[in-house]
Amino acid sequence: MSRKTFAARAAATLGAVAIGALAIFGSAVPASAAGANIDASQTRTLTIHKHERTATNGNVAGTGQKITGASNLSALGNPLSGVTFQVQQITDIDLNTNAGWTTVQNLTASQAASRTLGAASTVVTNAAGEAVFNNLPIGAYLVQETAAGTKVADRTAPFLVTVPTATGKAGTPSNTWVYDVHVYPKNSTTDLTKTRVPATAGTPEALNADLQRWTVAARIPQIAAADSFENFTVVDSIDTAFLKFLTNDQPSGVAAGGTVTATNAAGAAFTLTAGTDYTVVKSTDGKTLTLAFTASGYTKLAANKGGTVSLNVLTKAIAVPTATTPAGTITNNASSTIKVSNSPATTNTTSATGTVASFQFFTYSPVTDANGSTTKSPLANASFELYPSQADAQAGTNKIIVNGTSTWTTDANGQYTFPVLNSGTYVVKETTAPAGFELPTLNIPTTGAGTTTTYYAELPHNQQLPTWALPFTGGNGPVLFATGGGALLVIALGAALVVARRRRTAAAVTA
Repeated sequence: MSRKTFAARAAATLGAVAIGALAIFGSAVPASAAGANIDASQTRTLTIHKHERTATNGNVAGTGQKITGASNLSALGNPLSGVTFQVQQITDIDLNTNAGWTTVQNLTASQAASRTLGAASTVVTNAAGEAVFNNLPIGAYLVQETAAGTKVADRTAPFLVTVPTATGKAGTPSNTWVYDVHVYPKNSTTDLTKTRVPATAGTPEALNADLQRWTVAARIPQIAAADSFENFTVVDSIDTAFLKFLTNDQPSGVAAGGTVTATNAAGAAFTLTAGTDYTVVKSTDGKTLTLAFTASGYTKLAANKGGTVSLNVLTKAIAVPTATTPAGTITNNASSTIKVSNSPATTNTTSATGTVASFQFFTYSPVTDANGSTTKSPLANASFELYPSQADAQAGTNKIIVNGTSTWTTDANGQYTFPVLNSGTYVVKETTAPAGFELPTLNIPTTGAGTTTTYYAELPHNQQLPTWALPFTGGNGPVLFATGGGALLVIALGAALVVARRRRTAAAVTA
């Protein structure tokens, strides 16, 4: 059997497809002259090159020879590290005999698995995607991919290889034994990313300062034409102590969460219909939002392999985490599970973070006693609004909304506390002062930078005074009072003198 025929059957039956046509291997040097018998003295190795499947590679059967040349190497696709291969010799087949080669000619991997196998050797691919098996005996081998990296969506089907490998009459060079055997199986891969998506300034979403939007994007694996999807699920997971999903209960003017978009490998959008191609379900405990595809959805995904599916998630922050670094960091997790036919399911995880803070302001009146000591007397019933800038505060535009409210009032302790706000810059504007007190003219900006969980601001208030004055205490009143008192004193002295004179006159007459 020619090498070309064997490789073609292996590709069709076993899925061990390698890149490159025979013409690209001219630089490979055979270990022995063409047409010679197998040389048992030659060093024999098997090198597995693991690469990511693309739309163009993995379509040509390999020859066992090493691929060379910059353009040919660049066409291989990204190398995949961390993939484990197991190699076992089929010990009841002797390739030093014609009978052995006749048996191998029509053997399949599944049949080989039922034959007598030698001890298993395993090697994990390195950063270059290579796994090298050295000093192999002459023989036929069953090769199996036993473990894959986290981003691998499908595994290479078990395949056969002989050491040495024959190039056959159509090879270049022809009828030559290759002792340093190279194979290039491919894997389709996926990826999962999560992004915190800030709202556009001035939009209703941005003005609702407790909303946080996220995007979870899963790459559609470049699966082989003969494969299909059996599962494709994306799950967003939140800590309900700090976040709440909003799907159809978002504030007015804000786009709903739980929507799905998709693009193909070229970046062009393709249509996925809710309820037909997929469902998005929020769990009863509110902890997960799950995107799951249907059979028709699997078909559309396979038709757009290499593209991306994105789940849009809208949440509301409801509390500030205190035991995080930096403080106030909210973590939103996501995972994807993808099952391709004839391969184990692959699960990927990722996360993204947002930062929130609490903000408290305190209204008071400074009271100074006779000794010069000042205390802060709390003032209740001061009303406030929040704005994204000083200009907005002055114009009364773009008022901030938190939990559906845009005006807040201090309590009996002179305080109001926002339980949670997205980190950012806000301006506090007092709109109504407590009765009997002046309205402060200052606005207090506060920036939540994630360095603390609570921001604090104080606003002093002075009492209002009328433009008119109370009656004066002093001036003519005291003077008149003193003058009247003097007149009374004079009258009293005059009366005393008159009485004394009358008494002396009466005494003289008596005598």
